[in-house]
Amino acid sequence: MFMENIKKGLENKNYKMAMISIICASNNKKILEKELIMSLSKQTFINYELIVIDTNKLKFKSAAEALNYGAKKAKGTYIVFVHHDIIIKESDELERIIKYVEQINDFGIIGIAGITEKGIIIGNITNGNPEVKITNKKIAKPTEVQTVDEVMFIVKKEIFDKYRLNTENNTWHLYAVEYCVQMKNIGKKVYVIPSNIYHHSNGKSMNKEYYKEIKRFSKSQKNTVKIINTTMGKWHTNRIILFFDIIKVKILLKLINIKRGTK
Repeated sequence: MFMENIKKGLENKNYKMAMISIICASNNKKILEKELIMSLSKQTFINYELIVIDTNKLKFKSAAEALNYGAKKAKGTYIVFVHHDIIIKESDELERIIKYVEQINDFGIIGIAGITEKGIIIGNITNGNPEVKITNKKIAKPTEVQTVDEVMFIVKKEIFDKYRLNTENNTWHLYAVEYCVQMKNIGKKVYVIPSNIYHHSNGKSMNKEYYKEIKRFSKSQKNTVKIINTTMGKWHTNRIILFFDIIKVKILLKLINIKRGTK
């Protein structure tokens, strides 16, 4: 019945969708205009507002702070947080995304890429240059996951007005992951939906700030979950095991860089 309702919504040309607020924190006007804004200009769905936070002019200590600032201006029923370097391939893609969203009643957050409780990355998006699939685990319907990737995620404004992104996270990493766990803790579900979107970046952002944040966040969740699965790695909330998780990832990344001929 669930998928039948979605199918009917996707096929119904008279289906009236709610307004959405698209929020993007950007430090590169050229990329923003060439990729995100150009993609949006080609969409059949036009009932949206675009809120851009220029992080060159407005200084924020974290993604959570910047995006919360943008969300205060949002007027849509749904808020879509998105990176500036994405290309929406199909002209009806945004329309399809919102129709999926409107058929899911129990969500706290929805993404276009994510990872299951079993540690399996799923999603139909591509990334990098040259362009590659993020995973071979493509999906044909909304699928429940533990966490979603930050590249694009959607929340209900009525929920976000009560539960903002956590500004204790003072980095530009893991803010959607943390929100996923927060939503699960209040009984909401986390989903990934099918989406044909290209993320120009390769999505690799492992650095000191990332490790710093995963240590803080894991510690805060040690009495809630044993493992936090992310599209960047599997992290235990046990402090000792987490130490070895980080060492393992650092070694793996170093080997990859050696193979590529980079430092």
